[in-house]
Amino acid sequence: GSTVTIPKIYTIAFGTEPLSMKPSTTKTVSYRIYGYDIYFRSSVITQGDLTATVSADSDDPASGKITIKTGAGFTGNGKVVMVVYAGNGSTKTMVKSINVAKED
Repeated sequence: GSTVTIPKIYTIAFGTEPLSMKPSTTKTVSYRIYGYDIYFRSSVITQGDLTATVSADSDDPASGKITIKTGAGFTGNGKVVMVVYAGNGSTKTMVKSINVAKED
C-alpha cells in the first residue's frame, strides 16, 4: 500500500530540518504554508550569526524559498523562525523554526 500524508490546516512545512552549515555559507530551504488566504503575511526572525530572507513563488504564494546565510563567526546553535499570519480576519498565527548547527 501507499502512505498518504494530510497536513494540518494552519501549518508551515519546510523542505528540510534541521540544517548544518559552515561559516560564511548560504543554503536555501523550501517552505509551504497551509491554511492561508490572499491576505496572509510572513516574516523570518534569526538567532545566532545568521541572516535569512523569504522569497515567495510567483505562481503559488504559499510556497517559496528561505535563503539562510551564516556569518564568518558562526559557531552553531542558530535558529530561523518563520512567522505567518493566516490573513482575512483570522486570529491564526503559525510559527515554525529550523535549527542550524555548525557543520564540521
